[in-house]
Amino acid sequence: MLIISSNTDKIIYKDNNIYFPSSKDLINYIYNSSFKERLLNTPILINNYEIIPNISNNKIIYNLENLSLKDEFTFLANFKNESNLYFFDKYNTIKERNIEELKNTYTLLYKAYKYIKEYNLSIVEEIYLVYELIKKRKPLRGNNDDEGRDLCEVIKERSIVCLGYSNLMASLLELLDIPNEILEWNYNKTEYGHTSNIVYINDPKYRIEGLYSFDLAYNIFFIPIKEDIINKNKHNFYLIPGSIYYYKKDNLNNLENNYLNSDILDIIKKKII
Repeated sequence: MLIISSNTDKIIYKDNNIYFPSSKDLINYIYNSSFKERLLNTPILINNYEIIPNISNNKIIYNLENLSLKDEFTFLANFKNESNLYFFDKYNTIKERNIEELKNTYTLLYKAYKYIKEYNLSIVEEIYLVYELIKKRKPLRGNNDDEGRDLCEVIKERSIVCLGYSNLMASLLELLDIPNEILEWNYNKTEYGHTSNIVYINDPKYRIEGLYSFDLAYNIFFIPIKEDIINKNKHNFYLIPGSIYYYKKDNLNNLENNYLNSDILDIIKKKII
């Protein structure tokens, strides 16, 4: 196994494993090795997460969905933009992306992060600014599985669906070190699904502590499409306490109400805090 470890300052061979001090050393080792093809099939261990490249149709695809953005940035920093090298990550799950797309996307995201940090805000204030920035985006009608979802697409000011809103909010909050998760909903066990965000907040300034839900998609466009009304100035699904989070039945075409029960809240809390 190939392992990136901060506990070494040089490449070490031990117990059938190879330890590298950085992703740059690992990548140089792979691409300069006479065993390149074999090494590309070897699992890579980063902070206890195993990444196994998938090689098919002349593409080398790494799935980075289990990595934090910090670990992903470190891993990607020294990759060259090779034509056959692609990645999935937790904010780009619909289509594999090349290194240039990911770097451009996260450069734009980091600019938004720096803009928010300039104001020296509390946690609740940072979340509010994130919410307001994303709330301006135009919702996408229809249900094309390839559009409006991946961060690489929606970062470019394109139209957006619920998963795109959730990815934008979750990725910015992660950069801001605010614990959060994307919630996936499935109504009545049908193909119709939805995503929203749940955030753990501990803000002494406003004396707010706990799990709170945010639903940008239904905040903006939560009434029947036929009425063609976009609620860009409202906060109907903003800062909702997790224990009472629900979608109003009248506004979801008679879809069944969905509640987060205490067991689910406990699981989420353990995961994101």
